[in-house]
Amino acid sequence: MASKPEQSTCRGLEVVVRALVLLGLGMMAYSVVGLLYSQTTSSDIFTTAFAQQPSESLGKMTKLDRRCKKACKGREYNDLGAEGHLLCYTFWHFHYGEEDGDYNIIWNPSPYASNRCLEALKKSKINLDREVCRLCTNRTDIEAAFNSKHPRNPSRGVVYTGSVRHLVVLYVSIAMLRKLDPVIPIEVFIEKKDLKKCLGMFQGYNVSCRAHNGHYAKYTNKLEAIINSHFDQVLFIDADNVLRIPPAKLFDSPEMRSTGAVFWPDLFGHACVHPTLRDTTLGPHDTKEENQNSPKSMTYKRRALAGQSTWKDHAIWMYTDVEWQAEWKLAQEFESGQLLIDKRRHLLPLYLARYLAGDLFAQNVLYGDKDCFRFAWNMLEADLTLVHEPPAQLGKMVDKEFHRTTLLQRFQGDISFVHQNKLPFPDQEWKLIIPKEGYRWLNSSRFDYSYCPPEYDRFRINDNEFSITDGNQLESFRQAWNTHFKIAQQRLSELLIIRVRS
Repeated sequence: MASKPEQSTCRGLEVVVRALVLLGLGMMAYSVVGLLYSQTTSSDIFTTAFAQQPSESLGKMTKLDRRCKKACKGREYNDLGAEGHLLCYTFWHFHYGEEDGDYNIIWNPSPYASNRCLEALKKSKINLDREVCRLCTNRTDIEAAFNSKHPRNPSRGVVYTGSVRHLVVLYVSIAMLRKLDPVIPIEVFIEKKDLKKCLGMFQGYNVSCRAHNGHYAKYTNKLEAIINSHFDQVLFIDADNVLRIPPAKLFDSPEMRSTGAVFWPDLFGHACVHPTLRDTTLGPHDTKEENQNSPKSMTYKRRALAGQSTWKDHAIWMYTDVEWQAEWKLAQEFESGQLLIDKRRHLLPLYLARYLAGDLFAQNVLYGDKDCFRFAWNMLEADLTLVHEPPAQLGKMVDKEFHRTTLLQRFQGDISFVHQNKLPFPDQEWKLIIPKEGYRWLNSSRFDYSYCPPEYDRFRINDNEFSITDGNQLESFRQAWNTHFKIAQQRLSELLIIRVRS
């Protein structure tokens, strides 16, 4: 028989063992519950939104519903592969290896850049799915919050963003807009510390100057302004962009009534890379050995090193899970100097575009906010109109070579926006060039679904590809622009002098 101390020790051990067993069972139960909960909050979270609907209605899910359900599955992407090498940059911006050592984005890409990009893509893609799922599951609350702030009668207005350094060109744009429409509401979003300057600058023009709500990521200011504006239907215009047609023509257009979102194309798209011919003139370092790390698109014959986010092997397609197709709205980059959006119809795409504009991976492979709109709308399969007319260009002639200074957007046959790139408006010999429909380059198949100019911004022009004029049809516009520009400079100078004296 055991002694009392021994019995006490045994009992103590028995208590400890029982406690450990109970703890183990509890942890197992917790794990099971946690697993079930995680499955409910990921795989089935979207399905539960349909639990109250009749079973026969589940087969009538919209495109948005299907996209949301797919995002809410909580997928892992460790087995995500890439055929060949991913193209992970846009224009001349790159973040996955080429910045190291002597590697060059064009001639000699880093051998490990594509792998680094793929690893970043896997992690970021999970976060993107979570954001889409969050927007989907909170859709009712998002729409309710919007409706509580906006009356039932749709309001429309023009929105700008800017800072003190944009006040002069903002004044030009707004003064010329007021000639077209004296009463349409205008909001300018600016930093809080600059509100007084904004109010003084636009005194007499019936402009509402509003402060940004906070410090936003670099490329989200435009989206924050659109989302937070007081208008249901927003015509957003960049500070250095000038509208040339009455805004009512845009708001009341069949395109706006049909889709509720009208976008304009950038100069660059899939047509910037030839789909069949190999380029044998890339440069002195273009050898088979040194070019072996290039994405396939980089070895094609190309017009301009631009429009990469429309190329088939670009990382953005895998990231957003949007299927590349030979369609204008997919294979052409967007230009966000002007946007026409009905927020009541497109709240979720706007929120998703804002996410992309602030997401590190998206901004490493896109160029600013412009194509965030393209991929947000196409991810959610939302209705949109991409104006079918490629941009025209205005530029000066230097040694028989065209140098672009201004981008001209068209709408229903009219030059509708004049988007400045270099100021002031040129006084030199200048040409207006408008792309001819159906022009073919390098014996290529016809790119009905995409457009690309001969080069980025400097090239020789020919009348086979462009309708070329000396720009006289814009002479009155040029004179008005220069007049308002001088007035704006004087106004701003007076405002700054008053501030110093006070």
